[in-house]
Formats: sequence, C-alpha cells, structure tokens
Amino acid sequence: MTAVEWATENFAKHLGLDSLYIYDNNNGNITAGGGQMMTCRQIVKVGQLISNMGIWPDETGAPQQLISSEYMKALTNPSFPKADVSYGLLTWLNRKVKADEPGCCLAAWGTQTYTDNIPNTSLNLFAGARISVWD
Repeated sequence: MTAVEWATENFAKHLGLDSLYIYDNNNGNITAGGGQMMTCRQIVKVGQLISNMGIWPDETGAPQQLISSEYMKALTNPSFPKADVSYGLLTWLNRKVKADEPGCCLAAWGTQTYTDNIPNTSLNLFAGARISVWD
C-alpha cells in the first residue's frame, strides 16, 4: 500500500475527502508541503478535526479518535518553544513570538497583494509565499 492509498483510506475517506490526494502523483507518496486542492467546506472539516483534537464521528455518528491525541498535541503546541512559539508540527499556531507582535497570519499565495484593505498590515516573504500579518 502506498502512502497516498494509506492516507486516503485511514484519513481522507473518514472526512469525506476521497479525492484529497488526487494531485499527489509522486510514486504514491504524499506532498507534505502542500498540493492538496480543497474547497472552503473541505478545509473547515480539517479545522474541525483539529479543534476536536483528532476526534471525528464514525459512519454511525459515534465519536472516534481518528488521529492520536499525542499527534494532535504535537500539532497544536510549539515544536521548539525556546526558539519559536508560532510553529507546531507542520502547522502555524497563530501565536505571538513577542508580546508586542501581531498574533495572526494569513497565507496569501499568488501575485496579488491581499493586504490593501486590511488595517495595520505588514507584508512578509516566507518560503515563496506572501504572508499578511495583522492584529
């Protein structure tokens, strides 16, 4: 079983996202840095799963621990808190690094600047993506 097949069967199908990895055509491997095309409704499902700390209803509606609580703790807590509190396990945590810094990040990929109508914005460059930060 490839990584894509495993992730589809054990993760994506439970959320109703059967085609989540359709663009991951890397010899059966998943592109961990992104590439999964999702609608807003699909993204909300992943957000709800994170909010529920990995618990998702099974086919009967009963709650099940779809993702281990240990993994969810690693995902939602800083990986290296002495160095940076804003990043967990492959996840931006939306936490302030310093008390006087804004605490929210919005990724805005593409060539258009999305900060024009948002007050108190600054534009940063990170890994080729434009990031809008506001308080």
